[in-house]
Formats: sequence, structure tokens, C-alpha cells
Amino acid sequence: MILEGIELPEPSDVSQSLKRLAASVIEAGPPKLSAEDVRKLRYQVTSLTDDVRQPRSKDEPFASGAELYEKIPFSVASKAGMNNWLIGFKGLF
Repeated sequence: MILEGIELPEPSDVSQSLKRLAASVIEAGPPKLSAEDVRKLRYQVTSLTDDVRQPRSKDEPFASGAELYEKIPFSVASKAGMNNWLIGFKGLF
């Protein structure tokens, strides 16, 4: 948003400085997931999948499914070595 935003009422030294900072962050890209982060993510996906398969209440599959909807794209992307910033809740880009 900052990088592509329009400065109002007009560009200033501060807004230009923030745009340069945003550009450098985008250029650097997201940090890679550590091996520990990948392990935790795999555990969470497995645990949530088990909760969907054997729910303890009628609401648990819905709650677990919603959380899986968020975690599965990150899991797939980390396995494929994809850039984590390219993942959204609507799909993989």
C-alpha cells in the first residue's frame, strides 16, 4: 500500500522516504521459514486434519476447517519453496 499509494495532499520528504523503505522491504522479500517453523506448521496441519476426521463436537470440523484453509497454502508453499508473500486466503498466486 505504501509503495503504490498516492501521497495526499502532495509528496513530501517523509512520504518519499517511506516509499523507499517499502521498496527495499519488498525487494528483500519475506524471510524463509526455518526448519522449526516448517515442522510446527506440519504438526498443526496434521492435528487440525485429525480434528476434522474425528470431531469432538459438531462445531469442531468447521473451526478446524477454517484454520486449515489458512495453514494449508503456507504448508504447500513452504514445501515448494515459494515466496510466502504470494499466498493469500483466496489461493496461491
